[in-house]
Amino acid sequence: YGMYIAASDNYDHDQSTTQSLGSTHILNRLTDRIVAEYTGRPLTAPKYYENERRLLLYYNALCNYENNLKGLHAYFEKMHSTHQLCDTPPNIIDKLDDKSLMNRGKGTPGTLPIKNWGFELILTWLLTPVVPGSNILNLHKIRSEPLLQELIYHSTKDGNFDRVDALVYLMIYRDQVTNIIPKYDKRGTEIDPFFANHPLFKENMKQEVQNDPFTSIKDAAGVKPKEPQSILDYIPRND
Repeated sequence: YGMYIAASDNYDHDQSTTQSLGSTHILNRLTDRIVAEYTGRPLTAPKYYENERRLLLYYNALCNYENNLKGLHAYFEKMHSTHQLCDTPPNIIDKLDDKSLMNRGKGTPGTLPIKNWGFELILTWLLTPVVPGSNILNLHKIRSEPLLQELIYHSTKDGNFDRVDALVYLMIYRDQVTNIIPKYDKRGTEIDPFFANHPLFKENMKQEVQNDPFTSIKDAAGVKPKEPQSILDYIPRND
Protein backbone atom coordinates (compact mmCIF):
# COMPACT_ATOMS: atom_id res chain seq x y z
CA TYR A 1 0.00 0.00 0.00
CA GLY A 2 1.33 3.45 -0.96
CA MET A 3 3.80 2.26 -3.60
CA TYR A 4 1.42 3.16 -6.42
CA ILE A 5 -0.60 6.34 -6.84
CA ALA A 6 -3.07 7.20 -9.58
CA ALA A 7 -4.84 10.13 -11.19
CA SER A 8 -7.75 10.39 -13.56
CA ASP A 9 -9.27 12.88 -15.97
CA ASN A 10 -12.85 11.65 -16.14
CA TYR A 11 -15.95 12.67 -18.06
CA ASP A 12 -19.72 12.60 -17.71
CA HIS A 13 -21.88 11.64 -20.68
CA ASP A 14 -24.68 13.73 -19.23
CA GLN A 15 -22.57 16.91 -19.44
CA SER A 16 -19.95 16.18 -22.11
CA THR A 17 -20.84 17.14 -25.68
CA THR A 18 -17.30 16.65 -27.04
CA GLN A 19 -15.26 13.58 -27.92
CA SER A 20 -13.11 13.83 -24.80
CA LEU A 21 -11.76 10.61 -23.38
CA GLY A 22 -11.33 9.36 -19.87
CA SER A 23 -7.70 8.79 -18.91
CA THR A 24 -6.06 7.22 -15.86
CA HIS A 25 -2.35 6.93 -15.03
CA ILE A 26 -0.66 4.72 -12.42
CA LEU A 27 2.72 5.84 -11.04
CA ASN A 28 5.24 3.71 -9.18
CA ARG A 29 6.63 5.95 -6.42
CA LEU A 30 9.82 3.92 -6.03
CA THR A 31 10.89 4.16 -9.67
CA ASP A 32 8.95 7.40 -10.36
CA ARG A 33 7.68 5.88 -13.59
CA ILE A 34 4.22 5.54 -15.11
CA VAL A 35 3.54 1.81 -15.13
CA ALA A 36 -0.04 1.72 -16.44
CA GLU A 37 -2.46 3.84 -18.43
CA TYR A 38 -6.12 3.37 -19.25
CA THR A 39 -7.60 5.78 -21.78
CA GLY A 40 -10.88 5.33 -23.59
CA ARG A 41 -14.54 6.13 -23.87
CA PRO A 42 -16.82 3.10 -23.53
CA LEU A 43 -20.48 3.23 -24.46
CA THR A 44 -21.43 4.31 -20.94
CA ALA A 45 -19.61 6.36 -18.32
CA PRO A 46 -20.25 3.73 -15.58
CA LYS A 47 -18.36 1.21 -17.72
CA TYR A 48 -15.32 3.49 -17.74
CA TYR A 49 -15.63 4.08 -13.99
CA GLU A 50 -15.76 0.33 -13.35
CA ASN A 51 -12.68 -0.35 -15.48
CA GLU A 52 -10.86 2.40 -13.61
CA ARG A 53 -11.99 1.04 -10.24
CA ARG A 54 -10.65 -2.41 -11.10
CA LEU A 55 -7.35 -0.91 -12.22
CA LEU A 56 -7.03 0.85 -8.86
CA LEU A 57 -7.86 -2.38 -7.06
CA TYR A 58 -5.20 -4.26 -9.00
CA TYR A 59 -2.47 -1.77 -8.07
CA ASN A 60 -3.94 -0.98 -4.64
CA ALA A 61 -3.58 2.71 -5.51
CA LEU A 62 -5.37 5.85 -4.34
CA CYS A 63 -6.60 8.08 -7.14
CA ASN A 64 -6.64 11.84 -7.49
CA TYR A 65 -9.19 13.23 -9.95
CA GLU A 66 -10.91 16.39 -11.10
CA ASN A 67 -13.82 16.79 -8.71
CA ASN A 68 -15.70 19.34 -10.82
CA LEU A 69 -17.66 16.41 -12.26
CA LYS A 70 -19.64 14.28 -9.83
CA GLY A 71 -20.06 11.09 -11.88
CA LEU A 72 -16.88 9.32 -10.74
CA HIS A 73 -17.41 9.97 -7.04
CA ALA A 74 -21.09 8.99 -7.28
CA TYR A 75 -20.21 5.68 -8.92
CA PHE A 76 -17.46 4.87 -6.41
CA GLU A 77 -19.84 5.72 -3.58
CA LYS A 78 -22.40 3.37 -5.09
CA MET A 79 -19.78 0.61 -5.25
CA HIS A 80 -18.59 1.34 -1.67
CA SER A 81 -15.15 2.23 -3.04
CA THR A 82 -14.65 5.88 -2.07
CA HIS A 83 -11.64 4.71 -0.02
CA GLN A 84 -9.88 4.34 -3.39
CA LEU A 85 -10.20 8.09 -4.01
CA CYS A 86 -7.64 10.33 -2.34
CA ASP A 87 -8.59 13.15 -0.01
CA THR A 88 -8.28 16.67 -1.39
CA PRO A 89 -4.50 17.36 -1.32
CA PRO A 90 -3.64 20.09 1.23
CA ASN A 91 -0.84 21.37 -0.99
CA ILE A 92 -3.33 23.07 -3.34
CA ILE A 93 -4.80 25.41 -0.74
CA ASP A 94 -2.45 28.27 -1.68
CA LYS A 95 -3.63 27.99 -5.30
CA LEU A 96 -7.30 28.48 -4.44
CA ASP A 97 -9.06 31.82 -4.22
CA ASP A 98 -12.20 30.10 -2.98
CA LYS A 99 -11.09 28.09 0.06
CA SER A 100 -14.52 26.44 0.31
CA LEU A 101 -13.50 24.17 -2.59
CA MET A 102 -11.39 22.27 -0.05
CA ASN A 103 -14.62 21.10 1.56
CA ARG A 104 -15.38 18.71 -1.27
CA GLY A 105 -13.33 16.13 0.58
CA LYS A 106 -12.12 14.07 -2.36
CA GLY A 107 -10.18 14.94 -5.50
CA THR A 108 -8.84 18.24 -6.81
CA PRO A 109 -10.77 21.23 -8.23
CA GLY A 110 -9.98 21.86 -11.89
CA THR A 111 -9.29 25.58 -11.60
CA LEU A 112 -6.91 27.40 -13.93
CA PRO A 113 -4.27 28.27 -11.27
CA ILE A 114 -4.16 24.64 -10.12
CA LYS A 115 -3.76 23.36 -13.68
CA ASN A 116 -1.01 25.88 -14.42
CA TRP A 117 0.83 24.72 -11.30
CA GLY A 118 0.32 21.14 -12.43
CA PHE A 119 1.96 21.95 -15.79
CA GLU A 120 5.00 23.28 -13.91
CA LEU A 121 5.18 20.06 -11.90
CA ILE A 122 4.97 18.02 -15.12
CA LEU A 123 7.89 19.95 -16.65
CA THR A 124 9.99 19.45 -13.52
CA TRP A 125 9.21 15.73 -13.47
CA LEU A 126 9.96 15.26 -17.18
CA LEU A 127 13.40 16.85 -16.86
CA THR A 128 14.38 15.01 -13.67
CA PRO A 129 17.11 12.36 -14.16
CA VAL A 130 16.04 8.82 -13.32
CA VAL A 131 19.10 8.64 -11.05
CA PRO A 132 21.30 11.54 -9.92
CA GLY A 133 23.93 12.40 -12.51
CA SER A 134 22.30 10.38 -15.28
CA ASN A 135 21.56 11.74 -18.76
CA ILE A 136 18.40 9.62 -18.89
CA LEU A 137 15.37 11.65 -17.85
CA ASN A 138 11.88 10.63 -16.79
CA LEU A 139 10.83 11.87 -20.22
CA HIS A 140 12.78 9.02 -21.80
CA LYS A 141 10.99 6.43 -19.69
CA ILE A 142 7.48 7.26 -20.91
CA ARG A 143 6.17 4.34 -22.96
CA SER A 144 2.86 5.90 -24.02
CA GLU A 145 3.23 7.40 -27.49
CA PRO A 146 -0.18 9.18 -27.36
CA LEU A 147 0.89 10.85 -24.10
CA LEU A 148 4.14 12.03 -25.69
CA GLN A 149 2.21 13.40 -28.67
CA GLU A 150 -0.18 15.28 -26.40
CA LEU A 151 2.76 16.74 -24.47
CA ILE A 152 4.32 17.93 -27.75
CA TYR A 153 1.20 19.59 -29.12
CA HIS A 154 -0.36 20.73 -25.86
CA SER A 155 0.76 24.37 -26.10
CA THR A 156 0.48 24.70 -29.88
CA LYS A 157 -2.95 23.27 -30.73
CA ASP A 158 -6.48 23.40 -29.42
CA GLY A 159 -8.20 20.13 -28.64
CA ASN A 160 -8.60 17.43 -26.06
CA PHE A 161 -5.47 16.59 -24.10
CA ASP A 162 -7.00 14.14 -21.67
CA ARG A 163 -3.79 12.23 -20.95
CA VAL A 164 -2.00 15.47 -20.08
CA ASP A 165 -4.88 16.56 -17.86
CA ALA A 166 -4.69 13.24 -15.99
CA LEU A 167 -0.94 13.76 -15.67
CA VAL A 168 -1.59 17.17 -14.07
CA TYR A 169 -3.56 15.58 -11.22
CA LEU A 170 -1.00 12.80 -10.93
CA MET A 171 1.84 15.29 -10.42
CA ILE A 172 -0.18 17.25 -7.87
CA TYR A 173 -0.84 14.08 -5.88
CA ARG A 174 2.79 12.99 -6.28
CA ASP A 175 3.94 16.32 -4.84
CA GLN A 176 1.60 15.87 -1.89
CA VAL A 177 2.67 12.35 -0.94
CA THR A 178 6.36 13.19 -1.46
CA ASN A 179 6.34 16.13 0.95
CA ILE A 180 4.39 14.77 3.89
CA ILE A 181 5.09 16.55 7.18
CA PRO A 182 4.61 14.14 10.10
CA LYS A 183 2.46 15.37 12.95
CA TYR A 184 2.98 14.35 16.55
CA ASP A 185 -0.22 13.70 18.44
CA LYS A 186 0.40 14.53 22.09
CA ARG A 187 -2.95 13.09 23.05
CA GLY A 188 -1.56 9.61 22.41
CA THR A 189 0.64 9.88 25.52
CA GLU A 190 -2.08 11.24 27.80
CA ILE A 191 -4.38 9.13 29.92
CA ASP A 192 -8.03 9.35 29.03
CA PRO A 193 -9.98 11.06 31.86
CA PHE A 194 -12.43 8.15 31.94
CA PHE A 195 -9.67 5.72 32.92
CA ALA A 196 -7.70 8.19 35.02
CA ASN A 197 -10.70 8.72 37.32
CA HIS A 198 -11.79 5.09 37.42
CA PRO A 199 -11.30 3.52 40.91
CA LEU A 200 -9.84 0.29 39.48
CA PHE A 201 -7.27 2.23 37.48
CA LYS A 202 -6.25 4.31 40.51
CA GLU A 203 -5.87 1.18 42.65
CA ASN A 204 -3.63 -0.49 40.06
CA MET A 205 -1.50 2.63 39.80
CA LYS A 206 -0.98 2.62 43.60
CA GLN A 207 0.12 -1.02 43.48
CA GLU A 208 2.61 -0.29 40.70
CA VAL A 209 4.14 2.52 42.75
CA GLN A 210 4.32 0.39 45.88
CA ASN A 211 5.80 -2.59 44.02
CA ASP A 212 8.43 -0.59 42.19
CA PRO A 213 11.28 -3.11 41.48
CA PHE A 214 13.82 -0.28 41.44
CA THR A 215 13.07 0.89 44.98
CA SER A 216 16.07 -0.96 46.51
CA ILE A 217 18.39 0.44 43.83
CA LYS A 218 17.18 3.96 44.47
CA ASP A 219 17.66 3.55 48.23
CA ALA A 220 21.20 2.19 47.77
CA ALA A 221 22.11 5.07 45.53
CA GLY A 222 21.24 7.52 48.28
CA VAL A 223 20.29 11.13 47.75
CA LYS A 224 20.56 12.38 44.20
CA PRO A 225 23.46 14.85 43.84
CA LYS A 226 22.57 18.45 43.45
CA GLU A 227 22.49 19.75 39.89
CA PRO A 228 25.08 22.50 39.18
CA GLN A 229 23.50 25.94 39.15
CA SER A 230 26.39 27.79 37.50
CA ILE A 231 29.78 27.18 35.91
CA LEU A 232 31.45 27.97 39.24
CA ASP A 233 30.03 24.75 40.68
CA TYR A 234 32.29 22.78 38.33
CA ILE A 235 35.49 24.33 39.80
CA PRO A 236 36.97 22.08 42.54
CA ARG A 237 37.40 23.73 45.90
CA ASN A 238 40.33 23.11 48.28
CA ASP A 239 38.17 23.49 51.36
